[in-house]
Amino acid sequence: MWIADRRQCRNMGAVQHPRRGRRLQAIVLALTLLAAQPASSERPMTVDDAGTLAAGGGKLELGWSRDDDLRGLELAAGYAPLENLELELAYARGHNPARDPWRNQWSRGLAVKWVPLQPETGLALGIRYEIVREAFEPDDGPRRWGRSQGLTGLASWRWASGEALHLNLGREWGRFDGDDEAVTTWGVGAEHALSDGLSLTVETYGDSGSRPDRAAGGRYEVADGVKLSAAVGRGNDRSFFNAGLTWEF
Repeated sequence: MWIADRRQCRNMGAVQHPRRGRRLQAIVLALTLLAAQPASSERPMTVDDAGTLAAGGGKLELGWSRDDDLRGLELAAGYAPLENLELELAYARGHNPARDPWRNQWSRGLAVKWVPLQPETGLALGIRYEIVREAFEPDDGPRRWGRSQGLTGLASWRWASGEALHLNLGREWGRFDGDDEAVTTWGVGAEHALSDGLSLTVETYGDSGSRPDRAAGGRYEVADGVKLSAAVGRGNDRSFFNAGLTWEF
């Protein structure tokens, strides 16, 4: 998923980003939406799974999110040209009705996820690389630009009953308005199957520059390849929410 809720955040200069209290940093479009979050987590999670689409498969995602004053719309498309390899493009736009200290932001990104080990059950391992370009529009000044890239190790353990545990550990680098920043990112998430097509999700994630975020949600397959999802969370002195629709084909 790709507005800030799909990516761990860091301080990027003087501007503030809502993903870490009132700080404003570069959005990491998760592909997820890009997770975002480029190839990112399956909605509604921010923590990514060690898995890809089947070779030749594709997906489209539409998402809406709210994070304090930030309201975001996210679009993403993914495609698996080869077995164990997934590519994703994402675009996100955020609007802040409070106009403090900015009013609009845009983000677009590309992600590549490679998961050479992904059995149906047991341990799956992979990596994800993503690059993101973003812009912020202050209420009383010119547009400001930033870019970021990240490399994340992915591990998942899946059970035949439908449960899954996901672990992420990575490093992200960014430049915003002339300032460089780098952080270590991490995440732990779990999925529990309640019935055929219905799953609950829980997760906690963060980076070396902030306290953890925690979220819980659900995912429901309403038709073959069509999924609805939503999650709510709390962390760093604010609440957040996201909802989305995914079509896999």
